[in-house]
Amino acid sequence: MDNILQKHRIFVEGKADQVFIRDMLKLFYDISLNEEQLPQIIININGKDRLHKFVPTLQEINNGKRNGGNNLVIFDSDYYEIDSGIETRQSWLEGLKSELGIKFQCFLFTDKKEKEGTIESLLETCIHPEHKGIFSCWEGFEQCVKGVSEKYTIPAKKSKIYLYLECLHGPTKKEKDKIKDPNRDFLEEGIWNFDVINNPLLNELKIFLDKHLS
Repeated sequence: MDNILQKHRIFVEGKADQVFIRDMLKLFYDISLNEEQLPQIIININGKDRLHKFVPTLQEINNGKRNGGNNLVIFDSDYYEIDSGIETRQSWLEGLKSELGIKFQCFLFTDKKEKEGTIESLLETCIHPEHKGIFSCWEGFEQCVKGVSEKYTIPAKKSKIYLYLECLHGPTKKEKDKIKDPNRDFLEEGIWNFDVINNPLLNELKIFLDKHLS
């Protein structure tokens, strides 16, 4: 799997995604990326609508710079309520391939049940069993807010994951800094449970990576 450093590029939407995929490469394949390698191999494009800005890198598999390599795009499906969902996102990405003359394999984060979702949909299934009570409290909070007024917006799942991490880290600035996207350690024991065998969503990601990072 070491040839990932020479042949393959992974494109993600944000810093949290970049750090997560970095840690999954370590977990699944014992591949470690240093600070210099990380932005070269797992490319944070800072939002799905900026993929077109990376056409030169995407086209390297066509011009001989990365013979036999793959471009992997790992994005959120997002939600139907904002005119997205897995089918809409897939269609949009296929259109980009034709429009920009690029090739890539795509994996979309989704909860599968509703065919919509984000990376947080996957992370929610990977929390440590010991701390599931934190999410029970969040669900109570959601119900409370809904009961106060329908005009209130329920915070996004990103906030839910942030709350989970904040509850598990200490009050010092050093501990709070661990919660920020660039500083997260998804391999930290006692916080996450990446059980590929018993987690269908995580297993789908691994199957995708197994197939395209060979």
